[in-house]
Amino acid sequence: MPITFGFAIAQYVERVGGRVQEIERAADSQRGLLSGAVGAYNAMTLIVDDPIELERAVLADLAIEPARISTQILPPEPMADLVYAVLSCFGVLANFADDMRHLQRTEIGEVKERFTATQVGSSTMPHKQNPWNFEHVKSMWKEFAPRMVSVLSNQISEHQRDLTSTASMRFVPEIFVGFLDALDRMNDLVRSTDVNRQRMETNLATAARVIVAEPLYIALARAGVGQAHEVARTISVEARASNRSVLAVAAEHPEAGPLLGSLPASVQRVLDQPERYYIGLSIGKVDTVCDYWQRTLSLTPA
Repeated sequence: MPITFGFAIAQYVERVGGRVQEIERAADSQRGLLSGAVGAYNAMTLIVDDPIELERAVLADLAIEPARISTQILPPEPMADLVYAVLSCFGVLANFADDMRHLQRTEIGEVKERFTATQVGSSTMPHKQNPWNFEHVKSMWKEFAPRMVSVLSNQISEHQRDLTSTASMRFVPEIFVGFLDALDRMNDLVRSTDVNRQRMETNLATAARVIVAEPLYIALARAGVGQAHEVARTISVEARASNRSVLAVAAEHPEAGPLLGSLPASVQRVLDQPERYYIGLSIGKVDTVCDYWQRTLSLTPA
């Protein structure tokens, strides 16, 4: 079914916005410690009068709250939550990158990653212009997403604290670095990717020959045609087989044909140009979603 390009992008605005909130929530839940070898302040009770106040004061300089209780290490769940929130947002970026990559296929050609005059698209095919930046984002996600398993395995720590997570935890910062690299790249991409409006209109006009089947069956059902869906389906099958438009075949159908001329003008307009008028509430939804996240995340309009 036809939608606007903005409606497709708004899906990602919604998904990224939700992930940003989860990242913020998980980041705010991170805690610190200065509680000694087993978390009970054993040695510190011999050094200062109030170990808990000392812990609070030291961590305040780092703008982080102390954990309510710990062993030699912090409870691992807040960090696991943060990594998941980051990787989940990374996945949304990868999905968006994949969609943009496919829209650049020669047979679709609705968007195009901007190329400089000296940029090489392929090492062997001089004419190619690969969407390599979008591909890079997806490739980075494929590298880092599986690391969530290692982060979750760090939940297990025997007898206050063992050393089985020592090595794996040291690689966690790489996840954040990889995510930020992809985020920076994606920020540049959304500003430099060109939309081919003419190609979109051409593709929609081509598809209109068959996508009109849905509004056709709804119109027939409202006009009192029994089994309207089946009528529209058989018309669509014949249209594909004969390489004709659905409306052309419908005009000759014994049940659909006589009704086509008596439909309301608003319905007729949809049937004549479904690619333009059968887009539902796409435009309004885009405004609603973008306005919401602009307010919620306190974004400055571009």
